[in-house]
Amino acid sequence: FRVKTILQGGPVQWGWIRAAILLDFIAQTEVGRTDRASYDVIYGHNQGKVDKPITSMTLSELVDLQASFTRKFGSSAAGRYQFMRATLQDLARELGLKGTQRFDPNLQDRLGYHLLKRRGYLDFMAGRISRTEFGGRLAREWASLPVLTTTKGATRTVGRCGPRSELLCGGMGSTRRSSRQRRSRSSSPR
Repeated sequence: FRVKTILQGGPVQWGWIRAAILLDFIAQTEVGRTDRASYDVIYGHNQGKVDKPITSMTLSELVDLQASFTRKFGSSAAGRYQFMRATLQDLARELGLKGTQRFDPNLQDRLGYHLLKRRGYLDFMAGRISRTEFGGRLAREWASLPVLTTTKGATRTVGRCGPRSELLCGGMGSTRRSSRQRRSRSSSPR
C-alpha cells in the first residue's frame, strides 16, 4: 500500500500511516498476500481464469465481468480488498467515478481507504468509537476479519468460532474456524 495514494501530496500524518498498515492487514486476511500481485486477485484465487489482469481493466470492465463471478467462482469479490460488485457500483456512484478509470493499485487503495472512512476510521482515530465498535464495522465490510463481539450483519452472522474460543469470526454462519483452531486441528493426529 502506498501512503502517497491517500495523501495526494498532503503532509504525512500518523493517521494516514496507520490506515496504510490497516489496509495491508485487510489485504493479508482477504487475499493472503500484500505484494503487487494482491491487486489482481479474484475470489478463490481465480485470477488466471480471466482474459487479462483486473488491474489492466477499467472499473466498468471489471464491474461488467463481475456479473458472472458469483456463478463461476462463488463470489464477485475482486482486487486487493476483495471488492464486491455491488460495493464497486456504490463507490462509483458515491465518488462520482465515470468507470473509465483503470482498476489499478492506486484506485484500489483509494477505494479501500474510502471504505475504511465509511466504516468509521476517522471516528475511531479521534476516539469517538471504541476498538470493538470499529472492529465490528470493519467485519461487516470484510468477512475475513475477526470481531470482538457477537454481531448480526445484513448478509451474514458473526459469532463464536468454537465453544471455548474467545475469538469471534466473520464469514458465512458459524462454520468458519479461527486460525488458532485450524492450526490445532491440522496438527492433531487423524
